[in-house]
Amino acid sequence: MNLKGSRVIRVMSEENLNITNFSEAIDLLDSISKESFITEAWIPSLERTVKIQEINAKQQKTLIESAIDSAVSKSTFSKFFYEIVSSNCLEDKSVIESFTVIDKLSIGFSMRQ
Repeated sequence: MNLKGSRVIRVMSEENLNITNFSEAIDLLDSISKESFITEAWIPSLERTVKIQEINAKQQKTLIESAIDSAVSKSTFSKFFYEIVSSNCLEDKSVIESFTVIDKLSIGFSMRQ
């Protein structure tokens, strides 16, 4: 093999190493970001905590938009809040459906951290 051929092989090996390291770095960042936005919320009716994802910017915007002082928007706010709790809570659906108003209030405080 000539000198040029060995350089190509060395560069290709370095690129494969960089791609592997880059892929591993992306995977690590994904797992860290998923874990870092999870918090625990105390559920009084269950007398235990549940894991819940923190509220994101889009969800926060939806809640703010629906929090206008009118009867229609109050029901819209309740609907959006329930959807956010349902999508962010990492528990079974049966547990989520059993949450009381006080439980949802506790979750709301926990998600905004």
